[in-house]
Amino acid sequence: MAFTVSCFWLTTRLQLIFAAILSIIYTFIMMVVFMGTIQTAAKENIFHPSVIVIVLLSGIFIIAGICHPK
Repeated sequence: MAFTVSCFWLTTRLQLIFAAILSIIYTFIMMVVFMGTIQTAAKENIFHPSVIVIVLLSGIFIIAGICHPK
């Protein structure tokens, strides 16, 4: 929502800076989620639903990367 508003009010340079800041924040959040998933896999079970979702999602990105080399 904030980025959409920034697209209307900010210059292109500031939009790119704002997008970079949001990307950094998102990266840190996803790192915490990934570490939590690894912790769940270690404590609970490798077949815990959250672990399965992350493994499948990672597999999709890996397959997409292999199918679309640049």
